[in-house]
Amino acid sequence: MWYRDSFVIAENLAVDIETVNNGPEKWRTYTKSYTFIDLKDKSFYVYSSYSDTARLLNTYVQTDTGKIEGGWNFFKNKGVFTWPNKQVIADTIIDGIKYGRVRAEGFIKDGDKQNRNIQTAYFRCDKKGSFFYIDKPVSEQMGCPVLRFDFVTPGFFEERTEIVFLADQLTLQQLHVFDVWEKYIKQHPARGNK
Repeated sequence: MWYRDSFVIAENLAVDIETVNNGPEKWRTYTKSYTFIDLKDKSFYVYSSYSDTARLLNTYVQTDTGKIEGGWNFFKNKGVFTWPNKQVIADTIIDGIKYGRVRAEGFIKDGDKQNRNIQTAYFRCDKKGSFFYIDKPVSEQMGCPVLRFDFVTPGFFEERTEIVFLADQLTLQQLHVFDVWEKYIKQHPARGNK
């Protein structure tokens, strides 16, 4: 994901899974498209590639906080915690970065058994002001964006969602694509825009 001011370009990935004669699965992940998002107007422009000459595939406006066709949902208000008993726990340091943490625990029913489930949100106060977050309610409550969320059922399942910042600046080529796409949307606003 790349961003400038109130504009974002999101890479939309797809996965093909191929199984031949009940043999091992082959997984192939590839970039399906790129979505240019105008956060002010909640308008979305889906392009075939990350290029100033990319073909426009689709445009739409998000009128609510529901599901979107591609890209990050910046307008979702619902949190990711499923257990209500959230509590702040001790900070931790991962790869030299300090994270605050909020944790909740509960039990997931599996037939006759109850499996313990632990959910932990990691927030970073050095990224205050970022509009990237995983859990909006907890980010607002803590005053810092939640950038990692662990969902763990010990012995059964572990899932991690994380936002990683790779660079603080865009390249000249990336800036050029932003310029071209921003110019296009000003001349051709998505239907439903103001």
